[in-house]
Amino acid sequence: MRSDLDSFEELAKRMQPNRTLRLRFEDLAADPENEAPQLFRYLGLNYTTAVSQYVKSHTRATFRDLRNAHSTKRNPHRVAVEWKRKLSNGTIHAIERACSDVLLRLNYELLTLSEKGQIPAPAWFKGDLKVMEFLSKLRQIRLCVTALCAQNGCLRHTYNHYFVASYY
Repeated sequence: MRSDLDSFEELAKRMQPNRTLRLRFEDLAADPENEAPQLFRYLGLNYTTAVSQYVKSHTRATFRDLRNAHSTKRNPHRVAVEWKRKLSNGTIHAIERACSDVLLRLNYELLTLSEKGQIPAPAWFKGDLKVMEFLSKLRQIRLCVTALCAQNGCLRHTYNHYFVASYY
């Protein structure tokens, strides 16, 4: 995953502005009615009334829809966070310990480590631990730095560590 993320960021630097887009599934699932039109605009596609109705009808499942194994209707937000219910705290903790640098680069909040103030320094970080302490205090704040978009900020990457390190 680290090398994929590095490759994406390198490719995005080489491309013309607005030619790459990072869209997290969780963001799309949390607000499909706002994210889908933005994705269509980015792709240069028309977001028609029919598409809008389809998105609405397939992202608002009824109890009957959920009980039907063949239904294509789901509550995407619930699907996106289902792992939080299914995985044990120990498993989540182990994943966060192993992948915290990637998760933070992708702007995911660390659930178990951040609650305990134990966000480990990522592999690339070799600086003052005060930065990490500062980060743990700011875990609820999303600091965005526009890294890949030269115009209108349409593509944003959140680099909490890079921003804080340069802030210090």
